[in-house]
Amino acid sequence: MLSRVRVEESTSDNKNLRTRENAAGSLPVMVIASPRYSPYFDHLHRRFAAELPLRLVVVYTHNSPRWKAADGGVYEKVFLGDERDQDEMVSTTIADHVREFRKGKRLIEVLKDCGASVFMTLGYRDPGRLRALRWAKTNGLLTFAWSDVNALGDAGHVGLRGLWKRQYVLSVDRLLHRWLVCGSRGIEYLTNYGVAANRIVRSPCEIDYSRFEKAVRADDFPVDRKRFLFCGRMVDGKRPLSVVRAFVKLAKELSEWDLIVLGDGPMLSEARQIVPKELVQRVRFEGFVRDADRVARIFAACQVLVHVPAHEPWGLVVNEAVASGLAVIASRAVGSAAELVTDGQNGLVIDHDDAPALETAMRQITQADVYARFGKASREKLRSWRKTADPVWGLREALRS
Repeated sequence: MLSRVRVEESTSDNKNLRTRENAAGSLPVMVIASPRYSPYFDHLHRRFAAELPLRLVVVYTHNSPRWKAADGGVYEKVFLGDERDQDEMVSTTIADHVREFRKGKRLIEVLKDCGASVFMTLGYRDPGRLRALRWAKTNGLLTFAWSDVNALGDAGHVGLRGLWKRQYVLSVDRLLHRWLVCGSRGIEYLTNYGVAANRIVRSPCEIDYSRFEKAVRADDFPVDRKRFLFCGRMVDGKRPLSVVRAFVKLAKELSEWDLIVLGDGPMLSEARQIVPKELVQRVRFEGFVRDADRVARIFAACQVLVHVPAHEPWGLVVNEAVASGLAVIASRAVGSAAELVTDGQNGLVIDHDDAPALETAMRQITQADVYARFGKASREKLRSWRKTADPVWGLREALRS
């Protein structure tokens, strides 16, 4: 089967895998079905392959227009997506469902060809993944589903829709040995639908923390200015216009502060139009930055992350911010904020779409070195959290159980 799909595996990968197999005998094979390649998933998968006694094969079911898979590493990559599969995971039309169901057959062929003993899906809401999970469970594989679900903002667990959704989640639960989630909001989400808490393991997605912890300020950001940072897709759900409007309103009062907007999307043009001419030099639109080191250096040039989406299952941008020593203004909807932001300690937590609260928070966090105290506490908060929440530890626990 692997000869009939696109496989990327470097020479160094082959050598590394053969060395590990020779050292440990025939390693068990774990296959992960991932919706797309991204640097974040790549970092996580490299850790799985390097730190666990297994051979890892990652199957990408969709294409990412933003990222190209990096060469090298310690795991194999298989690509099933075609030109119709652009970074989408949830089927929306009958044609989508049919295509995903057929893709499930190809996933099963990969599992057979690899001799897999462990199968994990990232996500569980398309017919292809469900088809592969049913086959894997029937044929004695260990089966896991990783998800970044967030109970806050989910209204699906009430009413008739809630009854249907509960049955769906429990039907998936019967196909799994364990669920893996990022944090407390994920546990709450699944238990709301009847999943037993002892079947859920924390295995948070993560960034390359060392990149952000060691980054130095980008040279093109003057040291004599302080900066708010918005980092995310320029779409309504992320509320970029709320952040830009709040800064424009406070700009005269906060004369030592600028705003950096990192990201692109359909609302970028509208965001630019909000900024009056006299503030153009103080609101800097960086667009989408592909270079991860450049992103880390931009974070290092800022003091406060402002992240107030209407809903955010997890939100790795908060991980990046606290690793960089930034204070954080976050909405309660952000899954990672529940773990990494303590109101009044290393940031301020507000309701999304509360413009006065956002303005008050931005004003308050700039007062009398509050941002510096919060920023120092952010790194302490991250260190403390990582002692109890690690993705490799979580997967290891799931495998043992």
